[in-house]
Amino acid sequence: MQTDQNKDVTTLDQILNQKYGERGAVKREQWEKEFEAFHLEVLLEQDSYLKIDYGNDNRLSKECGANGRF
Repeated sequence: MQTDQNKDVTTLDQILNQKYGERGAVKREQWEKEFEAFHLEVLLEQDSYLKIDYGNDNRLSKECGANGRF
């Protein structure tokens, strides 16, 4: 359902259709595949960054040049 407020809004799907063709087109499928790989890479980087435990081995202190005494 499209309302008067969003009739001028262009969706990502509309932009991709214009630039790469409809879903199923070779160029569009290649873009989708590459974007999925990029998205997974970003998620994995975020996950691995969040799992770093700086408290146990004072890696943070070493990285920023502090001596560990606060």
